[in-house]
Amino acid sequence: MEQTRHEVKKLMDIVNMHFDLDILTKTQKKDYVDARMVFTKILTEKGYGPSRISRILKKNHASILNYKKKISYYLMADPELQQKYEDCLEAFYRDHDPAYDMSESDLRKELISLRRKFRYQVENNNRLRAKIKSLDPIFKIVKERTSLVDDDDISKKLIRMFNGVYR
Repeated sequence: MEQTRHEVKKLMDIVNMHFDLDILTKTQKKDYVDARMVFTKILTEKGYGPSRISRILKKNHASILNYKKKISYYLMADPELQQKYEDCLEAFYRDHDPAYDMSESDLRKELISLRRKFRYQVENNNRLRAKIKSLDPIFKIVKERTSLVDDDDISKKLIRMFNGVYR
C-alpha cells in the first residue's frame, strides 16, 4: 500500500512538473485536462482502474473513462502533448531519484549544500590551474628539448633521467 501511495505521488509530481501546474486544481482548462489525461493513461497502463484513479484525482469515474477514451486521439493530434506524455512516462520509469521523496525544505537544504560543494570545487580547480601554470616553464623546456612524439617515450626518458640512468 505504501509503495502504491509513493508511486502515485511520484507520478503526480512528475506530471505537475512537466505541465507546470497542479492536476488536483478544480478547473477544466485544457492544460489541466491534458495533464490529468496523461496521469490517467500512465496509471491505467500500470493496472489502476477508473474508480481508483477517480478517487486520486477527486473526479467522477466517468471523467476518468472519458480521459481514457480520448487520450489516444489527442496524443496523435498534438505533438506537444505527445512529447509531454513521453517525458512523464520516461521520468516515471527511470531509476528512482530520492529528490522525488524530499520535502521543499529538504530540497532547499540540499541545494544550499550543493552550492557550497560547487564553490569549493571551483576554488580547488582555480588552485590547480595556478599550480599547473607555475609548471609552464618546465613544460616548455621539455617540449623544446624533446623530439619525441610519444608521451610514453618522454615519460620513460624523464624517469631514467631522474633515476640517474639517462643515456
